Amino acid sequence: MRASDQGDPAEVLTQPASPSEQWIFAPISVIIQQMSMKKTVLNLKDKTETNTAFFIETLVPFLFAGLGLIFAGLLLEDAETWTFFTELPDAVTLVPTLVGLKGNLEMTLAARLSTLANLGFMETNKQRWQVASSNMALIQTQAIVISSIAVIPAVLLGEKPFAVCDFFCVLLSAVATASFASLLLGLLMIGVVIMARKFKVNPDNITTPVAASLGDVSTLFILLGLGSVLLRIREQYCWVLVLALLCFYVLAGFAAVVASEDQFTVEVLKHGWWAVLAAMSITTLSGFVLKSSMHKFPPIAAFQPLINGKSVFYLYSKG
Repeated sequence: MRASDQGDPAEVLTQPASPSEQWIFAPISVIIQQMSMKKTVLNLKDKTETNTAFFIETLVPFLFAGLGLIFAGLLLEDAETWTFFTELPDAVTLVPTLVGLKGNLEMTLAARLSTLANLGFMETNKQRWQVASSNMALIQTQAIVISSIAVIPAVLLGEKPFAVCDFFCVLLSAVATASFASLLLGLLMIGVVIMARKFKVNPDNITTPVAASLGDVSTLFILLGLGSVLLRIREQYCWVLVLALLCFYVLAGFAAVVASEDQFTVEVLKHGWWAVLAAMSITTLSGFVLKSSMHKFPPIAAFQPLINGKSVFYLYSKG
């Protein structure tokens, strides 16, 4: 449908979405469609972005994104010799899933924050706090739940059976990595969006490459570092791992309650799981492919984050 056939933007945004559309559009878009936003629509009409401005604003972040992905690849190649992967080789299958959470959660978080900022929902400190707290709670819930589910295929389909303490070690490593990475990147995304609005720069052009540049490196570093530490204490202090897992699951429940109190994040909390679970299934399969490839062609590990990250960033930039 051409833009001229869609009618006035104010009418488009205020028309309620049909049930079928709610499975097509992002949940945040459905909520915005159902709200009266005449003031926001006027602001949207007044703002245009040229190709030159887009190129200038995205050039430096895109270069940093490429460097970040290269460093992530070098770190992954070196990770083959780390104790965590040598003693628990099936944990390698978790790498694409946990790194993929950056694209599934942090990049979608960046898109939500940029949309809300451009629509005027982050103008006051109260609005910023509400948006930040609800979205941080949302990604914490999703990160903890998805990372827990991602461990199941690695345990069931792994080459060697997992001991009980090894299972809790891998599970806690995955959950803690996803939680800490989402926390750090989420706070960074919020800060980037606020600063972009302050300097009158479109946050859509900055947040996605920033997430791409730091997401893979930080996730891999946390997984390797935390996994190596937990590996040393798993035998004598297995109960500590179980207690820590219970704390994370309590945190996920509390975060879900916080996210459900916001009109934007509650829709993602209700309808956003199927897409994330589908993406997790695909990245889990790629994890087994990566493990097999690393045995046959060890240098390929250095290229995995770069190939995967560039394609994801390209798709998000087009969106």
